[in-house]
Amino acid sequence: MPASSAKPAPNPPLAPIKSWVRIRPIGEDGHTDGEPCEKQLGAFDEASVNIVSHDQRGKVTPYSYMGRVFPVDCTQREVGDDVLPGLLQDFWTERNVLIFAYGQTGTGKTHTMFGTPESLSATSEDAGWGLLPRAVHATLRLIDERAAQGVRSVLLLSAVEFYVFQAYDLADRAGKQMCTMKGSRVIGNSYQQCSSPADLAEFLGRVYGNRMTVATAMNAGSSRSHCAITLTLMTNDEGAGAFRETSFCIVDLAGAERPEKASHEGKRVDKQSAWGELFSYWKKLEEGTQPRLSLELQGFLINMELSGLLTEVVHATNKAKAGQTYKDNNSLMESATTKFFGAALSGAARIGVLICLSQSPQNGWETWYSIAQYGAQLANLRTRVRKVPSVSMAKALSQARAEAEAAAADLANQRDTPSAMKYAAFRYGMKVYTEQRLVYLRRLVGDGGGEHAPEIS
Repeated sequence: MPASSAKPAPNPPLAPIKSWVRIRPIGEDGHTDGEPCEKQLGAFDEASVNIVSHDQRGKVTPYSYMGRVFPVDCTQREVGDDVLPGLLQDFWTERNVLIFAYGQTGTGKTHTMFGTPESLSATSEDAGWGLLPRAVHATLRLIDERAAQGVRSVLLLSAVEFYVFQAYDLADRAGKQMCTMKGSRVIGNSYQQCSSPADLAEFLGRVYGNRMTVATAMNAGSSRSHCAITLTLMTNDEGAGAFRETSFCIVDLAGAERPEKASHEGKRVDKQSAWGELFSYWKKLEEGTQPRLSLELQGFLINMELSGLLTEVVHATNKAKAGQTYKDNNSLMESATTKFFGAALSGAARIGVLICLSQSPQNGWETWYSIAQYGAQLANLRTRVRKVPSVSMAKALSQARAEAEAAAADLANQRDTPSAMKYAAFRYGMKVYTEQRLVYLRRLVGDGGGEHAPEIS
């Protein structure tokens, strides 16, 4: 058929975001009963959450946009059984997936997404497992089933931390390393093949050892960064000679609360002081030192970035409704976080969100904001989720070789002039990324040195 007469592929239909809510039991670290404030979590059931506004004469506002509300006594398995099946089916077939947790520090985001610390070393199902280990183990079972049908698969693990507008590799055996970005993709970080539950346990131990956490007034081990762990599934249907690569990304966002609650001294940093400390931090980084940000500035930057992400969500929603293409406008000083989410907001992945809430009366404002503002605006998001096409295995392998050779040549030809050095980190990242991808594609066709070939990092 002549190209001029070919019909363009129809746009995918607008798809809503998938959302859930989980409510933390009254407990430790700032989530005790405490003194009530103007907003308060009211009654809730599996279909809705009520917010009581004491500043509006006790007005009760219901919210029912979520697919399900998980009560305080729900188990990790119940959460996984409700959240994972549909998302995994997309991941296993023809779509990318991104699911993230939003909420105040200490409301159970890390617990829900990853699991209890002691469960992460388990190599068989553990009651404490979060969504990540459940997704990995289900995928490993699927790989075994598909192998009997002539479909060879490789499952890869990678982990990235987003901190102070930059991306860092959490899985590098040499310790946390700064990465760079190519559009919405982090490059220069390390990938590890996961062939057994023991591989996942070792990987998570390394990631947890590298992640940025500190003690705050709200949580003894508060996550001061956003953590994204990605499962990459490469499949080779040997009978059809077809290759497909999909990703399932689980993101634990840094905790959101009023800045003074992140500080041990109840202080709030003003904008001028914040930028002054931030520029000093960047200067020390350039000098080769390892500076630390104050708790107050960390809280300021986290809230700024989370607010910016929500702005992009609204922007993407408006673009999709108007039949236009969303493009990351690179706000927030070229924030790596916003860039990373940009692909999903433009339809490259199915998106899910889990809003975690505190029952504590003293955290009423944060609970109100999470459910009535952030969650409600996320629920309005509509994207045209695109399928990941399959391609010839031979073509995929040929392209990967060419890309690895080109990236190696670019880095080898890197000059040391000031203008050229601006691209040195990017060229190094592309070399690392393309080399690794070629290794795993070769393994997929049985030409990569076997399961125990050295990892590239």
